[in-house]
Amino acid sequence: MTKEKKVDKIKRFVESLTPGHYVQIQDIVGRTVTSKTLRSLFTKAFKKTISISSRKGKARECQQEVAQMIGEFTETPYGKDEEIQSREMGQSGADVRMSARVLSLFPYGVECKDDGAWNIKKAIQQAIANTKPGLNWVVFHRQTDRNDDEKVEMVAIISAAHFFDLLKEMKVLRTRQKLLKRGEV
Repeated sequence: MTKEKKVDKIKRFVESLTPGHYVQIQDIVGRTVTSKTLRSLFTKAFKKTISISSRKGKARECQQEVAQMIGEFTETPYGKDEEIQSREMGQSGADVRMSARVLSLFPYGVECKDDGAWNIKKAIQQAIANTKPGLNWVVFHRQTDRNDDEKVEMVAIISAAHFFDLLKEMKVLRTRQKLLKRGEV
């Protein structure tokens, strides 16, 4: 059954409810409900869930993808028994383990999330808790449970203060580069 068909069926079902049904539902949920809230409630109730092993597989793939990106950025091998590797499920610490040399090139504690829910506060708290002193934290988030037309590309979440610090550093580097080209340094 396609998602569109399910939405239409739920809409028709909610429209078929009588005022008596609304009273019974309101008694169950303990609040006033509208047809819109009922459509949302039933959509959530009949949403497919994925198994724990599938969730862990998606998380592992996300970690491996981030490890690959860090490896390409730092020109360092990544994977099992390399300087950059994804952390095994259930282990504490940052989701991507890196050697001290790699951390000097990519000074971040990494948290990876691959789910439909964007619980940003929880992800940031986890990233901060798992980041070693002297490093910045970053959360990589992607959603692979979406239809192709709804997919969201992976994003990196950092603090606003750190973002502007990076922009300031870029500005200094550009200025220095211009001065070097003109022979003024």
